[in-house]
Amino acid sequence: MGSAMAQTIYAGKRPHLFRVYDKLAEWRIQLRRIERDYKRFNESMKEMELSGEARYYGQRSAPTFREYCRRFGYDFRPGNILTRVERQIGGSRIPPEFSTFAHLQHAHEVDPFTALKMIPGERSLVLETPPAEVSIRNWLAAIGFETLKEHFGSAQLARQLILKHANNNGKRVLESLARCTPDTRPPVTLEQIQKSYRVSTLAQTAPNAENRLYLTPTYERKREIA
Repeated sequence: MGSAMAQTIYAGKRPHLFRVYDKLAEWRIQLRRIERDYKRFNESMKEMELSGEARYYGQRSAPTFREYCRRFGYDFRPGNILTRVERQIGGSRIPPEFSTFAHLQHAHEVDPFTALKMIPGERSLVLETPPAEVSIRNWLAAIGFETLKEHFGSAQLARQLILKHANNNGKRVLESLARCTPDTRPPVTLEQIQKSYRVSTLAQTAPNAENRLYLTPTYERKREIA
């Protein structure tokens, strides 16, 4: 997907597939629906014979996006990216470990992502917001420099181009670009996905703190002893 942006990526065919999508985009859509419903409700109150106090306290106010994210236990910050990776299993593909509802209490022990392969990549640029105290012009210039390095496949060649055309100001330009370079984030690993699955699943099936200890590799032995 390189420099493109995708809302949802599917791999496989229903009812057995992987689904990767922008979770924040989904929450924003849900919040817009709430805002629309609340607006309609407040508009309908204008036709009701209510006192000023009743009308004031009866109005509905939608939460901010950050408040809405907190309902799901997520602390949103501007520039955050939250990607959800789902494994949907259905039909004859349901493993025997999930054959009954009672088995779901041990769902965190099963790895549903064994067929998922993550190809290691380079760190990606954070382009949602400029770094603190960096002007938008300088930030865009730094992004252009990163594009040059990618185009030439060499930071040295990109530097040589700037030194050649900067009218003896190349060193100062490069120093300025270094201060405005966009932040980067490391690529997602399969280990991170597997850990996130175990933690989130265990929080639903065994939310007390004692059961969280079962995230350790010695869980099977502990259960047998118990």
